[in-house]
Amino acid sequence: MAKRIRKMARMSINLARKTKQKLEKELKMLIKAKIMSKSEAKKLIKAFVAEMKAEKERIKAFAKQELKRGMAKARKHAKPLVKRVIKRYKR
Repeated sequence: MAKRIRKMARMSINLARKTKQKLEKELKMLIKAKIMSKSEAKKLIKAFVAEMKAEKERIKAFAKQELKRGMAKARKHAKPLVKRVIKRYKR
């Protein structure tokens, strides 16, 4: 499960990078066409980066919750097995 979570995190990071590169490319075209100024473009990129950081934190929190749920399930299923092993050892 942790492997899947890491894989999802890597995929989301790669997606964010590609999206940022595409955004920068489009903003450069808008600046060349004199539709947008450089300062407006910088503000837009900063807002995008801030949103991506917030999304990263949300993904982290979600992954932690999923990991806790998975661990709780594993403990629930492992507890009877451990009890049986202890009983056998005591004999």
